[in-house]
Amino acid sequence: MKGVCGYRLRIPPLLQYRTVMGARERLNRITVDPEIMQGQPCIRGLRIPVRLILKLLASGKTNEQIIADYPEIELEDIRQCVAYAAWLASERTLPVRASGT
Repeated sequence: MKGVCGYRLRIPPLLQYRTVMGARERLNRITVDPEIMQGQPCIRGLRIPVRLILKLLASGKTNEQIIADYPEIELEDIRQCVAYAAWLASERTLPVRASGT
């Protein structure tokens, strides 16, 4: 895939993470491609962003309702969207101070 500057980009699958139970799991259905949805995390390269699925779940839609509305996705896709959100929420943010302050 060609990047913005004409260089070929290789976008690896998302890194492994540890679940609460300690089991390793790969988020292989969540993809990030600068040429699809402006690089937003999507489901399997489809134009269905993770944030959409999370918003639908937050608004009270069930897995079955989401799959009925978006037949391209599967239950495992929804599960990995939630797992991806949990992984992001577990990241730490460290403040950076300007030098001299």
